[in-house]
Amino acid sequence: MQAYSLNGIGRIRLSEGKYAEAVALFTRAAVLARGSHAPEILWKALNLLDRLIALCVAMIRHDRICRKHCGDRATALAIRRHRARSGIIVESKTSPY
Repeated sequence: MQAYSLNGIGRIRLSEGKYAEAVALFTRAAVLARGSHAPEILWKALNLLDRLIALCVAMIRHDRICRKHCGDRATALAIRRHRARSGIIVESKTSPY
């Protein structure tokens, strides 16, 4: 039952834009569901985690396209601030910002 609750809290964090917290909650829910032999809850936790990862990858790709086409330092700064607020930490060794 705790895994089910963690999935729900993770969905709330996801809707709030707190992606790092959501990843932690979905991962913990998957571990608990697997340990308690709850395949439905495990499937839901893994599905939500997969969708969250796909969302983060899409955001990173969008950021790269914006920087490539805009080349605007203000855009890069706005992207970094958004990531900082949402808990996404992506370090790039090629980016000068």
